[in-house]
Amino acid sequence: MSSTSAKRQRRPTDGSRSLQQFVAGEITGPLGADFRYVDRADYGRVANVVPPPPLPIDFASLDPDSILVKTFGNPPVDATVS
Repeated sequence: MSSTSAKRQRRPTDGSRSLQQFVAGEITGPLGADFRYVDRADYGRVANVVPPPPLPIDFASLDPDSILVKTFGNPPVDATVS
């Protein structure tokens, strides 16, 4: 392992940066992504999670081992818990 690789692996735990700073500097910043670990100061930027409409499928009538049931019904998404 090169010394550069070793430094990169130690960086998040060396105490020089918070997790938020690490994610912004090493992951989301280079990608141009707007993603953050949110603290209370950023709550105004956070969107509400809106549940999708129910699927027009009666899962009880389908084979529980089918790919369709495993994909869309495992587990059902509940946006109200966000």
